[in-house]
Amino acid sequence: MSEDPPVTERQALGLDDAHLVTLEGSVKLHPQTLSAFTRLRESCVRTGCDLAVASGYRSFERQLAIFN
Repeated sequence: MSEDPPVTERQALGLDDAHLVTLEGSVKLHPQTLSAFTRLRESCVRTGCDLAVASGYRSFERQLAIFN
């Protein structure tokens, strides 16, 4: 398995989302998170359960608005 490049400071602070993928409209996730979520969702579907992401990546501005 190849290693992902390290997260930059801007990415960690929510100032750059170029490393993320978009799921179901506007929810953004890290590619490794998406991979794990997809496997979990497929497992849930087999048991009759529906799994959805309630909250994903938040930009710095969005997190600041929640905080304030």
